[in-house]
Order: sequence, then C-alpha cells, then structure tokens
Amino acid sequence: MPKKRININFTQIAEECGVSIATISRVINNKNNVNEKTREMVLKILQKHNVSIAKRPPVSVSKHIAILFHNRDILELHHHGYDTVIKKVETFFNKEGYSIILVKLREENTLPEIIHNTGTKGVILLGKHIPEILYISLTTQSIPFVCIDMESCSSKYFSVNTDNFNGIRKSVEHFVALGHKKIGFISGSLKNLSSKERHNAFKQEIEDHDLTLIKKYIKIRDDSEEEQDFSIRAIEEILEQDSLPSAIILSSNIFSKGVIQVLNKHNIRIPEDISIIGFDDGVVTQSPERISLIQPDWENKGRLAASILFGQIKGITIHPYRAIVSNKLINNNTCSRYNKKGIRRNLVTPLVLWTAPGKLYEHEKKIVTIWNKNNPRSIVTFNPVPRGMETEEVIKSSIVKGISPDLYQGMEAFFANYLARDGVLVPLDTMEGFYTMVKKRKIEKFLDKIRAADGHVYILPQHWTPILGIYNRVLLKKAGFDNPPRTYNDFNKFAERIKKMEDTIPADLPLSPNWWIIARYWHAYNMAIMGEKGLCFDISKIDIPESKEIFRFLSDAVKKGYISNDKKRYDFFKKGNIGYKLIRHPANLLLSDNVNPELTLVFSPPPIPDFIDCPCAPWVEASIKGASIFKNSKNIEKAWNFIKWYYLTEENDLDLLHSISHIPCRGDLHENPLFSDYFNQYPNMKKLISFIDKSGTITHPDKIEIFSIIAEKLWKPLILNNEYNIDKLLDETIKELRDL
Repeated sequence: MPKKRININFTQIAEECGVSIATISRVINNKNNVNEKTREMVLKILQKHNVSIAKRPPVSVSKHIAILFHNRDILELHHHGYDTVIKKVETFFNKEGYSIILVKLREENTLPEIIHNTGTKGVILLGKHIPEILYISLTTQSIPFVCIDMESCSSKYFSVNTDNFNGIRKSVEHFVALGHKKIGFISGSLKNLSSKERHNAFKQEIEDHDLTLIKKYIKIRDDSEEEQDFSIRAIEEILEQDSLPSAIILSSNIFSKGVIQVLNKHNIRIPEDISIIGFDDGVVTQSPERISLIQPDWENKGRLAASILFGQIKGITIHPYRAIVSNKLINNNTCSRYNKKGIRRNLVTPLVLWTAPGKLYEHEKKIVTIWNKNNPRSIVTFNPVPRGMETEEVIKSSIVKGISPDLYQGMEAFFANYLARDGVLVPLDTMEGFYTMVKKRKIEKFLDKIRAADGHVYILPQHWTPILGIYNRVLLKKAGFDNPPRTYNDFNKFAERIKKMEDTIPADLPLSPNWWIIARYWHAYNMAIMGEKGLCFDISKIDIPESKEIFRFLSDAVKKGYISNDKKRYDFFKKGNIGYKLIRHPANLLLSDNVNPELTLVFSPPPIPDFIDCPCAPWVEASIKGASIFKNSKNIEKAWNFIKWYYLTEENDLDLLHSISHIPCRGDLHENPLFSDYFNQYPNMKKLISFIDKSGTITHPDKIEIFSIIAEKLWKPLILNNEYNIDKLLDETIKELRDL
C-alpha cells in the first residue's frame, strides 16, 4: 500500500472548507459517509494546497491510528498546539505505513464505531476533556492508547503531559533575576490538574527563593466562572490593593486578554509598570498584544506520544507511565527589570468615551490621540457602540449594569432628555465656562431648541444637519417646473411627468420600517407645514388633518410607483435619473461634486398639503447630535475639561467637515475664515448651511416609544403592506398612543 504524506494544518483546512476536522479526515481516507458536494469541495481545497489523495482500500481493512478529540479542545478554541501534535503523530505513523483518522467524540461519550474496526491499531486521546470512561473502555478491549494532556493522576494509563512545575520555575527564576520580589499569580481552577500543579509550583518556587507569598496577589478561578470574566475580576481585585505586585504570572495564556484590557484601562504600562509571563496552553486568545510565554514543546509532545503508542502496538512497551515534555521561555518584551519606584500610586483612571461607530469613530480617534498626547493626567479611552445595535439600547443596558461611560459623543437631543428625566446625565449648563463656550461658538440661538423639560441643557451639540428635499434641476425643468413643487398636488403632477420619462423615477425615499426613519419623515414634512411651531408640537398628536395628510401622501407615492429602491437602476447622484430625494446625510452632497459635477441641485423644504397656507419662513427637520456626561462618572470635571477643549478647538470642527462631512454646530460658519475654503470648494454644502437657522429636531423624550408604535400600527400596514384604510389604521394607532 503506498504511503501518503500530508503536510497540512488540519484546523486551517477545516475552517477554509467550513466543515469539521473529522469531515476532512473522512475525505482524506475515502470514507463513504460524506456528502458528494462536500467531498468535491474539500478535494478542490486539498488540491489547492498540493495535498494528493492516494487511492486505497476501504478504511475498514487498512491499518490506522485514530485520534479522538473533544470539540472543546480543538475546534471552538482553535488550538495551535494540537495542530502541531497531530502533524507530528501523522508524520511518525506515515513512515510506519499507518494512516491517521481524526474522530470527533459524540456527546454520549462512547467509543466511536470505527474504533471497533479491525483496522484500528491504536488510539490517541487528545485533550483535557476526554472522559475517563473511554480510557476504561479501551483498556477493557485491549486497544493500545496514549493520552495527551490527561487530567487524571492515574498511573494506569500511558500519557504525555506538559512539565507544569518546570514552566512555573522558569517564570519565577526569570522574574527574580530581574529583581522582582512581589509577584502575583492568576490561576485556573484547582480542579484542573495542570492548574493545580502550576499553583503548587508557584508556592514552592516563591518559598525556595526566600520571597514572601502574598495571598492578596493570588487569584484562583472558580470552576463555574468564565475565563474572560475571571481574568478581569482577578486583576481588578489585585489593583485595588494598597501596594501592587511588580510582576504577574498567568497560569494560562487564556487569561491574558482580560488582564491586558484592564491594565490598559488603568493606564498601567507593560512592562514599564508591571511585567507579565503567561503559560501557553496552545489556545489562540486574540489578545491585542503577545506576552512573554512558557511554551511547551508541542512537536516533541506529538513525537513522544506516537513513539509510546507504537511501542505498545509492537508489544515493546508494557507498563504504563506518564511522560513529561519540557518547555521554554519565549520573551515577547513584556518583562523588564524591577523599577524601584514600583507602579505609580497616582495611577490615572482614564475617562471612558463612547461614540457612534463608523466614520465618526475614526474622527474621534484622531481627536483623542491629540488630547492624550498633551494631557497625560486626563487620558481618554474610547470605544464605538457595536454596529447592528441601537445606540439607545446599548446605553440603557450600560446604565442598568452600572458600566456606563464617563461621556458619550453622538447623543441625540431627545435621548439626552430621556436620560435626563431619569436623572443620569449632568446638566451641562451648570458647568463652569458653559456660557463662555456657547458665546465663542455663537450657538446661543440653538440652545432653546434642545432644552429639556426642566429647562436645562444636557447635550452640547457637535453637529447640526438640516434634512430637506433636493431636486434634480434638469428633471425639474423637463417636468415643467421652474421652482420646486409647493403642495402635494403639485408634487404629484411633477411625479407623473417624471414617471413617463424613459428609465427615470420621480423619488428616492427609503421605505424602512425603522422608527428613526419614520420619525425623520414625519417631522420633516410636519415642520414644512407648521414652521417654527413644529418645534414644540406634541408628536403623539397625530389625529389631526395635517398628520393624516402626510401619511396619505407618502402612502399614495408608494402605491402610484413614484418611489423605487432599485439602486442599480436608479441613482440620484451618479446617474441623475431620479427627480427628488430627501437628503439625510451631507456626505451625499459631495457625490454631486465628485462623481457628477454636471448635476445641479435645487434645495427645498418638503411639499405641504394643498389646504395649508405656506408659512412665511418654512422650517426643516435637523439631525442634531452632541456630547453628554453621565452622573456616575468619577471624573466629571475632567470630562468637562475634555469637552471644552474639544469644542473650543476650531480645527476639530474643520476635521469634522473634511473627515465625515458633518456640519459643525457653530453660528459663524459663514464668516469664519477657517471654513471659507471648504465651503467655496463645496458649494452644495454652503447652500445646506443656509437652512440651519430655520431647522429643529424632535426633543420629546418618548420619541422611540411613540414612533415604534406608529411604525407597527400605521407605517408598516399602510406603506409596506399596501393597506388603504388609513382612517382605521389611524384610529388603532391613536388608541395605543393614548395608552402610552
């Protein structure tokens, strides 16, 4: 039978194919219980990696070695050490004419059927989670086997294990040589043999080097606690002590991610302030940085296990024994000589800033970098709210859990007022220097538009973007209009004429059922009707003719085919084949300058019902977001100082324009020479800022609840499901709003 040589990382191949390691093994060994489509895919990828599959008799009559593993040991954690072990076992037995079969254990913890096959000459039990009942079953059936990383102390079985004691000894000796005397230890559960051995070794080595064993620096994981949660708790408890260790040993590298996260949070530098060594158990931790490690000799572990098993198969080795594999210290620059000053006792607790994800995050990152460089005593760390999650829900959850940030950048006015009602935000207008900053930014006239019910200001607006309609001037002219349609009937005439043109659509309006889209539509159209009065209008009062007409107008536009979301066919800016669009983000305006400079835009508030007299000064909806400070912050003054610097530095506002095209909330954009070059370069943006004075937003604290009801009871059935009875839908919606 020809020998098959495979030089391949099983885990990587399995991940690339999207199947288990066991499936890869079945394909390599020509097993029948593999879907043909899957088999073809795996063979193609193996071929890509230059792995040849030799034709061979069925596995049932060939001699092979079975490697049994538990899912927790290999797949879920992605174990780079076991990849090496498998390759070395395979190399050894290929030379002896054996094939290797990888078998994932079933949940019932019984020996797989293939083990009972006469072709199975030996078994390797790989990992810490193999139940001892399988050792007993193999012994009863006289099948040779070797355990790798077995957690049982029994001497009845052949096993290969890491030299836990020697690894910890090397760690302590390394720290002692660097002058460290106060050494901490973060340990895994003592129910785990390797953790117990490492814990005992640490205590013994501390004693042997005449050091003091400081119990408050030793943290032991409870068996039921998740590794990440434990590592964070352990290092936090150590940092709460009056004096701190200068070095820490981690009994497993899996704890490194949580430990490094907390040290960074407290501005404790590695290795300048604290040195760290971990114990590499082969688990990929995805830590932000690699730490110094005690690393087992994985290659030798695989070779030794194969040799012991082969000795049993040949009848050479009879008496079971526990083989120990040596390890070495890998220095990844997280250990330094002891600093006599120790860790600084005046540790800086950084300000925690959260921000919206995406481009705003990138802008904030640059700003924070500048601040931190010049303010080492008021370091700011920040994170974006996770994508795909509503900002408001994340913040609510953080408040309940007591983990809200010091400040948030990108808070909407209505939500700030919602949180202020619950007493969790700082009223910014009570902070020293508030009105001085307001005057310098010339935003006095903006404040009344965002005040909470108690008269205070809880959000300092960063950007203020009007949301209004834009028309394609060419199509507007072709439809017979010199000016934008003023009323709904005028708009319908415009839309009918555009619709008749070839490959052209009247409007681009997203038909999303999300509450924030619906709120924006409704308020934009309502502000066009009511003017400045719309700022204080009760948004829950939709049982008026004006509101009814807004929903009827939008519903009719959908039913008459005035709106299309076919982005490939219709594109307002790139193709210029859409007549009207409700602009929601200023960055869209730059498209007309960059990708279609021939496109001429006409700005206009939305049309109004025909029975309404047009207000003398039409107003528009605005997207308003800014900074808020949480009352639970222990650094309110530092947070406020950061905000003052941020908002008084004009260059930050200019970067806001250049980076993400957000319009800074300033009253001097027209005359301030710092911004003149930008607005001269982008004339459409200059047109947009002329609407800022006549714009406002919904500040009602229950905005989410109100428009969630409108979305479910009115918008979805009327707009998305093409129901026509608007009166009935309105009655049901109004009833639920009254209950709210």
